[in-house]
Amino acid sequence: MSTIQYQQVDHEVWGSCLEIVNEDVRLLVTLNYGPRIIHCGLVDGKNLFFEDPNNKYHEENGFRLCGGHRFWLSPEVYPDTYEPALSPVAWIQTEAGLVFTSAVDQVTSTQKEIVISFMDNRVHVRHRVTNVGEKAVEHAPWALSMMAPGGTALVPQPDMYADLLPNRKLIIWPYTDMSDPRVHWGKEVITVAQRSDTLPFKFGMNQVKQWAAYYNDGVLFQKTFEHREGANYPDFGCSFELYTNEDFLELETLGPLVTIQPNESIQHDEWWTITRSDSIVDSMKQLPF
Repeated sequence: MSTIQYQQVDHEVWGSCLEIVNEDVRLLVTLNYGPRIIHCGLVDGKNLFFEDPNNKYHEENGFRLCGGHRFWLSPEVYPDTYEPALSPVAWIQTEAGLVFTSAVDQVTSTQKEIVISFMDNRVHVRHRVTNVGEKAVEHAPWALSMMAPGGTALVPQPDMYADLLPNRKLIIWPYTDMSDPRVHWGKEVITVAQRSDTLPFKFGMNQVKQWAAYYNDGVLFQKTFEHREGANYPDFGCSFELYTNEDFLELETLGPLVTIQPNESIQHDEWWTITRSDSIVDSMKQLPF
């Protein structure tokens, strides 16, 4: 196990945050609302995540995207998904890692936790949601990383097979243009470039390879996660979704859609790896195709 150093700091934009440093990786987690991992990057390096300090993305009910990495519940339904998360976040250190707990969401009667720990050079991010209400609810855990502008996402295609049966689902949103020049539908990997002055674009898939990555300005961010064959995933079977617009690109992973009984919890894990890389070509050599 790695040794984590952490301290509470006052960020000029996001207020009270917990700064977490482990070897070459630095994280910032907001404590006034969320929880959100608002910063992720190499020590003394740029933030790999998008930030929205000018409040461009906000809802009338007070919800703000803010940026960073957030924990939602799928399927996306207003107002359930867009809980404002404006209450302070409680945090403690346990044997499992640093645990960040939200206030109870009065709309869905759920409470969210993000648990951060480190194993070697990987960041382990556990997303746990508990039903604190009196009735069963149906949700899927949904982990969304808003990546900083100017990079390129890499999403693996499933292995090819010799038989005649289909081996993947590709889910397209109504506003998605399949001929979008930002996208290359490759045989082994789908690449999506984040660019300014562009329209929204989104797709999802049953991500059996269980990883996705983003290369930007000399740094490769890779997340891995579990895909469960035969499980009931939201959005016609998506365990992974990608969204991009003129400001950011999101790498989104999802757990199965399940019924959560009162006092029951479900969880969804991601593992992040952050490494230096000279180019997209060099990055692809590091990825587990």
